[in-house]
Amino acid sequence: MNLTIVAAIGGIGRHLIAQAVTAGHDVTAVARRPRELPADVRAVAVDLTRPRRDR
Repeated sequence: MNLTIVAAIGGIGRHLIAQAVTAGHDVTAVARRPRELPADVRAVAVDLTRPRRDR
């Protein structure tokens, strides 16, 4: 199963990532600091506190 976990650096996000990877799921993690994510997940860097103004 493909899973996307938002706020992946937080306490709950870290637990969800660990459980999902252990269960063999493909994980995409959305976080402000993707360098802090485990190497076995696909990381997407997003800062939701700073919305784009160019739209």
